[in-house]
Amino acid sequence: MSAGRVKRWWWCFRGSVLLCIYAALNLLFALAILPLFILPKKPRRRAISACLRVVLRIVFVRAMPLFGGTEIMPVAGLEHAEGGGKIFVSNHASFFDPFWALSFIRNAGVLVKSKYAKIPTIWHLLKVYDFVEVGGGAPLGDALEKAAEIIGRGAGIVIFPEGTRALSGRMGDFKSFAFKLSKKTGAQVVPMSICTDVPFMARAAKSIFPDEKARVWIEVHPPLSPGDFRDAEAMLAAAHRVISRDVRARLFKKTCPGAAPKNNV
Repeated sequence: MSAGRVKRWWWCFRGSVLLCIYAALNLLFALAILPLFILPKKPRRRAISACLRVVLRIVFVRAMPLFGGTEIMPVAGLEHAEGGGKIFVSNHASFFDPFWALSFIRNAGVLVKSKYAKIPTIWHLLKVYDFVEVGGGAPLGDALEKAAEIIGRGAGIVIFPEGTRALSGRMGDFKSFAFKLSKKTGAQVVPMSICTDVPFMARAAKSIFPDEKARVWIEVHPPLSPGDFRDAEAMLAAAHRVISRDVRARLFKKTCPGAAPKNNV
């Protein structure tokens, strides 16, 4: 067997082990939060958020690098993620983008497509936590109202305005949901860039088990205030410019920096 085939087999083996761990932790997380239902709603949500972050950090920040699939660089600009009631918007290149984001953002839910609602853990979090379902016949107005209620409680929400993973290193157009939500609630929008230097769990071919380790680089940019923009479309354009600047320079280009400020994850 050639050295290339051995290397490929080894990468696939490690990736398969990690996916099995992820599947097992889905079940463990669902069981772990069951005792939390004796708590009142507000502390229950915060406890679920803390439990979710711990699980995601174990799998996606600690275990994945251990198995050689990724190298998670320190998050830059993490101070911009502090405080509640914010809307986080990011480019979307990897299936794991939401997990990476929720591993360091405190007390936040995420906007998810209806097709993922069949995954047991996501279905559970849609019912008991701040996950919001959109698409697949789910009324957009209902999603907007639920998201506004989450923001009104001082919690945050993560949204990927492209709506799907990009096909290449270029960002797609943004949908306006996050920015209409900002105008409706007065919440700040926090742009984020999530880049991998090689395609990893992307829509690109052979990205599920890439031939080399993918470095993950995340930057949280200064927030945008809705009062500074005439409408949601102007805010959308500003967020797109901020994020696309990083994406053009770094996504799938092996140019991710090797270090970031030490006050981060």
